[in-house]
Amino acid sequence: MAFGRWASSCRARGVFLALALGVSLPQGRFLADGGGRVPAGLRGRLSTSEGILEILMEDHPGWAHRSYVLRQGSQRFWLRGDTAALSSARTGMWVHVRGVRQGAQVFVTHVSLGELAEAQDWWTVEALVARRIALLLLNFSDRAVRPYSLETARAILMTAADFFRENSYGRLSLEGDVFGWFTLPMSAATCDPFRLAEEAHAVATASGIDLSAYEHLVYAFPKNACSWWGLGTLGGTPSWAWINGTLAFDVLTHEVGHGLGLPHSHALECGWVALGETCQVLEYGDTLDVMGMGAGHVSAVQKEQLGWLREGAGILRVTEDGTFRLAPYQAEGGPKALKVLKSADPESGRLAWYYIEYRPPLGFDRFLARNLNVSRGVIIRLGISGDRGGSFLLDLTPETASWFDPALIVGRSFTDPQTGLTITVHEVAGDGALLTIAGITGRG
Repeated sequence: MAFGRWASSCRARGVFLALALGVSLPQGRFLADGGGRVPAGLRGRLSTSEGILEILMEDHPGWAHRSYVLRQGSQRFWLRGDTAALSSARTGMWVHVRGVRQGAQVFVTHVSLGELAEAQDWWTVEALVARRIALLLLNFSDRAVRPYSLETARAILMTAADFFRENSYGRLSLEGDVFGWFTLPMSAATCDPFRLAEEAHAVATASGIDLSAYEHLVYAFPKNACSWWGLGTLGGTPSWAWINGTLAFDVLTHEVGHGLGLPHSHALECGWVALGETCQVLEYGDTLDVMGMGAGHVSAVQKEQLGWLREGAGILRVTEDGTFRLAPYQAEGGPKALKVLKSADPESGRLAWYYIEYRPPLGFDRFLARNLNVSRGVIIRLGISGDRGGSFLLDLTPETASWFDPALIVGRSFTDPQTGLTITVHEVAGDGALLTIAGITGRG
């Protein structure tokens, strides 16, 4: 993925991650959820509002930003200020907000969450799920250019559909249509994604297109005043995504991934060790995963969230010391990931897990064919149960400065610095990887 990896996660998640992962997370550049405080001149004008929450992920070259929007009918208000309570929320939840409204913004002093107002748990169904996606090609009254053809857009959309079919082991079928080009009655000098969507719906309706038949709506347009490359709702019925400038496979799959409910795939930078007392979260740090800065399969953490892998169906939960064989992550049959308990957060009760994968250069992971590290070992990530904060790739070759060699290769071991849990890789072949896990028996 061309977004880069160096943005730190927001402050609201820092304390929870530190407890769950057992590390200290110093914060660098905070791209916090909302940001800002109630302006001094507006204090004393508090009011209460409620409506449906929309979570948007802004994907910039080199950094990311998560925003929250309160939707009341056709009106939307950007939530600023104290939005820490929304860090684990989902698009479509009913939200109660106390704060000060100024124009299209609400400066929040308190927020509470209700139930989901829009049903979205379709991914827990084991049967094949078919989802329809509409890709609208748009330009502007003062920039009526067509930087790519309908045929190019269709080819990219078809490749994205193939990607998700392979990632889901055939459980998700994306059926897409491309419409356009349409010229909108607005200037490219304006950055207003919701107005752009409204104008796009108006011209589509005038052309006889029924967008209500689609679960995912993607608006693609030549570069305008917005600074982000991609913007997408985190879930939603339907989900919305905007692609600003170049339409490419990686940005389209990344934003559709957000629409499926997937957050970013991170990495933990812990200096000269794979996991230590002080680590930094790299927002796009996963160099393999399309939800990070890679172009390959999403992690087992993400696939478990979507129901594409489950314990007993692709994921083997390891509860005792032993020797285990992992099947290739992209292929049918055999365990795709091992899941091993790392720790439990004493405050929330949530569990942190190691997820272990063997990623040979197959299918959409074939870009790994030139990687001399990944296919010779196993990948280890951390994930937190019940949390939608994404996965955390570990660097198992911390002696190098690169994040393109994160695998634990044959003959090497990783030991958890807190629990003594040890993972050792003994053999890697075309049909899988053989490894031992020790230090589980007798824990707790």
